[in-house]
Amino acid sequence: SLQWDGFVIAAFGILGVLAFQRVGIGAALPYVVPGLVAWIGFYVAGVHPTLAGVALGLITPARAKAMREPPLEVASRALGQLKTSDAMKAGDPHLLQQPLRDLHVARREILPPVSRVQMALHPWVAYGVMPIFALANAGVSITGTDDLPAASLLVMMGTALALIAGKPLGVIGATWIAVRSGFCRLAPGVSWGGVLLVGLLAGIGFTMSIFISMLAFSNEDLLRAAKLGVLLGSVIAATLGLGWGAFYVRRQ
Repeated sequence: SLQWDGFVIAAFGILGVLAFQRVGIGAALPYVVPGLVAWIGFYVAGVHPTLAGVALGLITPARAKAMREPPLEVASRALGQLKTSDAMKAGDPHLLQQPLRDLHVARREILPPVSRVQMALHPWVAYGVMPIFALANAGVSITGTDDLPAASLLVMMGTALALIAGKPLGVIGATWIAVRSGFCRLAPGVSWGGVLLVGLLAGIGFTMSIFISMLAFSNEDLLRAAKLGVLLGSVIAATLGLGWGAFYVRRQ
């Protein structure tokens, strides 16, 4: 059952965020406290606390705050002060504080708050939250794989090979046929090495690969083997893609 006192707590947290926005607080750290209050409130209320993120996202401004002086002009003036300042030659950090502070404010205010939040959270979400979430919800047990039956082993290796080799061959082959037939041409700046990189990274499959595996196999052992193959193939494809990408970029 829902606990209405939790919604009251969440409302106080959201009102705190709105109050901070009203007084013009631009730094992100102060918003952690009312945001945490809203999260706790939704949790106490008996609903999923991720709704706090939805509510806070909806009230996060999507436009940059209007400043008395455009951020680019502030940054340009601060850079000019740094170039002409005697502090750069004297090495006096106290004389550099104000132009550096102006640069920091201009860098922050040139983007709307919602974009700043997205940029700050993207690495954590892309490289931490999403992989953990995907692995936790895939329903794959990696224990007891030493004695897989022959059929399950073939399914696992075949699935992995399809991602490791099949995706690059498909991407390169389809692109080559399209170019050779005159249907299209490579965009300026795109080489076949870049197409290979796309093909290798395309081998990183998860949600769709597991979905197709669930459609293909009704046997639980074979389905588990296919999921293991998806994990194995994705890891190898990511490793090959990162390795080739690093080599390709250095060669350019």
